Amino acid sequence: MQTELVLFIPAAHTAALYPFLERASHGRAKLLRDKPRPCLRLADLRCLNLALHGSGEHVRTPLVFPFVRTNNFNFEPQARAVHMVSGADWLVLGGKGDDLEAFVTEALEARVRDGEQPKVRVVPFATLQGPLSQEPKEGDISFVLRKNPKNFNQPTWMECVDKLLTLPEERWHEVGISNTSDLVHVFDDALARLAPPSPRLILDLGCGLGQITRTMALRHPEARVVGIDASAEAIAVATQA
Repeated sequence: MQTELVLFIPAAHTAALYPFLERASHGRAKLLRDKPRPCLRLADLRCLNLALHGSGEHVRTPLVFPFVRTNNFNFEPQARAVHMVSGADWLVLGGKGDDLEAFVTEALEARVRDGEQPKVRVVPFATLQGPLSQEPKEGDISFVLRKNPKNFNQPTWMECVDKLLTLPEERWHEVGISNTSDLVHVFDDALARLAPPSPRLILDLGCGLGQITRTMALRHPEARVVGIDASAEAIAVATQA
């Protein structure tokens, strides 16, 4: 079965990235290059429908390189990563050439293993035109992401707990770790849509240093608010603060 992996690349960067795509395609796929398009409409792109398991949240997007990727510590390893799934267009908006080469190589090798005869089509473009509808469309490629249950913050908290316990909260950033801020604003849109207006019990699962737990308690003084974390060190800092 013949299939195409289509990469839309800004025309100004196509020449620099093309040698990396030649190496990725060598022995795996035929490499084709279209004439530059003056305008690329996002609505015309074949998209992924990415969902986070258990959240009810989804995003409809092409595979935007280097931003849409699941080969990092935040997600459970899967037999097939999102860039190995056929059917969605790639929109290359940055990143390193050798990184793109590695991703395209993996994508092509997965297709060959599936019995496909892939082609790589490079489509340069000058400008992007939106918007991109978030309503699922027929032909979208569904892909479910699962959060990795491993606590990657624990080694850092164990190393830094003494410093965190001696510093006031406004100086926690001096310890040199990134997870010392109240990030409740990241969840505000979802909370506005999904949370009841007057909760009686709020559980902050994986509360870390407790800032979001405290913010929720201040927002909802009538509720019982409980922060839970697997790290005794993080709880010790949260309790003291």
